[in-house]
Amino acid sequence: MYVKYLIGSLFTLFLLLGGLWPGQSDFFAILLCLVPANICYFILMGFSKRDDSILFYMLLAIALRVGMLFTSPHLSDDYVRFIWDGHLSNNTKNPYEKKPVDQISSIESNRYIYLYSHLNSPNYHTVYPPFLQAIFKFSVRFGENNLDWEIFFLKIFYAIFSIGLIFLLPYVLKLYGVPTWHSCLYTLNPLVIIEEMGNLHAEGIMVFFLALFLFALKKYPKIAFIPYSAAIAVKLTPLLLLPSILMKLSLKYRVLFSLGILIIFFLFFLPYLNGIVKGGFFESLYLYFNKLEFNAFGYNIFKAFGYMTHGYNRIKILGPLTAFLAMVLILFLSYQKRNKSWDTFPIQSLILYFIYLFFSPVIHPWYIIPLVFFAIFNKVHFVFIWSALSVLSYSHYIGGIDKEQYLLIFFQYFVVLLFLGKDMIQWLKNKNSMTS
Repeated sequence: MYVKYLIGSLFTLFLLLGGLWPGQSDFFAILLCLVPANICYFILMGFSKRDDSILFYMLLAIALRVGMLFTSPHLSDDYVRFIWDGHLSNNTKNPYEKKPVDQISSIESNRYIYLYSHLNSPNYHTVYPPFLQAIFKFSVRFGENNLDWEIFFLKIFYAIFSIGLIFLLPYVLKLYGVPTWHSCLYTLNPLVIIEEMGNLHAEGIMVFFLALFLFALKKYPKIAFIPYSAAIAVKLTPLLLLPSILMKLSLKYRVLFSLGILIIFFLFFLPYLNGIVKGGFFESLYLYFNKLEFNAFGYNIFKAFGYMTHGYNRIKILGPLTAFLAMVLILFLSYQKRNKSWDTFPIQSLILYFIYLFFSPVIHPWYIIPLVFFAIFNKVHFVFIWSALSVLSYSHYIGGIDKEQYLLIFFQYFVVLLFLGKDMIQWLKNKNSMTS
């Protein structure tokens, strides 16, 4: 019994150290913190499976999030763009309308100049949807031009949704016939805690609304479009689940669900509509598939063939091609599973997200968070291994130089594929035993 508390204490120590100590380019320091944290995580999950109550694990998850309130985002500088957008909104400027590089020449404020000098994407329009823009706006307003306070209030907003999910998740799992201890697989996952509460990536907020959507499907299906729309207003990726959702509905509810989403979308996007139309919101999304590469999975296979056949990186062709292949597969699988019950929807969503990530040219560690969420409904092992190995992607920044370490990327995905194969073999065995 006391071993559990010792492991929990070590887990807390290494995670908080990971949030306080290493910088983005300190790869070996990151490993020193997060490798032991992940080992402790897997040990704790073994304890949680055998325990009669998950109260200890819930309290530990809450304590970690509260502790993370007092750390700074050392492993990512995306938060600077959040604060930049928040300042624009508070000064009645539309954050979608212009790129920072086109704005800075007309701004004399030392505050903007400081933020601009730390932006990692001054040549791109913002891609953060309206729900997040509201959080950015109020965090900056409450922070009163003090960077530390602005970060703190951002974390307060994130913590509200993150802690809310800790209480919501066991109830949602019960509705889907899943043991409640599976909630610990998500709420104590080191990747989730570090990237959400440490580095301020909003996938955790999106997951809160996806969990609320799954809850609504069981209890209040007529208004399930509301949390689903909110999830899209946080991050756009839940849109890839839309074909699957619509295929499960009757024609009447398909129309009502779509109409509801359009209304909610209109309400969310209306304050920023002029800037979105005039600005380059969609241009920045397009650049994602035509210019950026990071820690890619299946995309790197296509990239390797491009080098073999043409001798150079053909991203301008490969980006749209792999996006098209992902879309076709997603639509095909959504149609194939149209008659399945909502109980199978989480595993179907996991498959759809996996397809999207497999073909994506960019896989930052926090992109895996929705996979971790959907994996807890079936305890798909390869996802949790992937979440642990995603720390290897920080090798990209060793010494402050942006350079992919392909041997580490290969190792990461080789191990992930091994566990994926193991999961598929186990699934086939279970399927055969049920039909025999």
